[in-house]
Amino acid sequence: MRQRVRLMINALSNYGTLALYTVVQFVLVGYTVRKLGADAFGLVLLVVSLTTLTAFLGQGICFALTKHVSDAISKRESGRANEYINTSLVWFFFSAMVGAAICGILASNIHRLFDIPKDLISDARLAMWLMALRVLVCFPFNTFQGVLFAYQRHDLVNLSRSITVVLRLLGIIAFFEFVSAGIVSFIVITIISLIVER
Repeated sequence: MRQRVRLMINALSNYGTLALYTVVQFVLVGYTVRKLGADAFGLVLLVVSLTTLTAFLGQGICFALTKHVSDAISKRESGRANEYINTSLVWFFFSAMVGAAICGILASNIHRLFDIPKDLISDARLAMWLMALRVLVCFPFNTFQGVLFAYQRHDLVNLSRSITVVLRLLGIIAFFEFVSAGIVSFIVITIISLIVER
């Protein structure tokens, strides 16, 4: 495929995914606040934002992997590309363990660090422990995303994101309507969708 066509496909898929994500988040936030209430929704945001603190552990590696693997691909050096991929996998496994440990420490001390209503403390701890599990499982999969970016296949990454964002929204609505609305169920559905996306 010509470079210009690939660039257009990637750019359009980036914009399309961003637009879809924005609409889904708009719907999801309003729905979740109505179902959980402001305090519980605030706790969901707190747990998710605390988890994003661990993202810095692997952020630079994904960009470096994309750059170096694309260079090796263009020079047809598959052995060197494999070395980069294996090195990034090792780094992501290490980062996942560190990130999960950080989430675990936050989970154990969340009631000391933040003013959380007493009836939500156990949910906050469990949600944070689940996010620790998410970091542990999802981080290594960032390697595959970096490789797809190296092959300039943003469209495949965005397709995966688009499908799972919609499925996450539908899963949360279905679970909240037919089973039970709760912080932990919101986090579990989110984690499952992120694992499927990766």
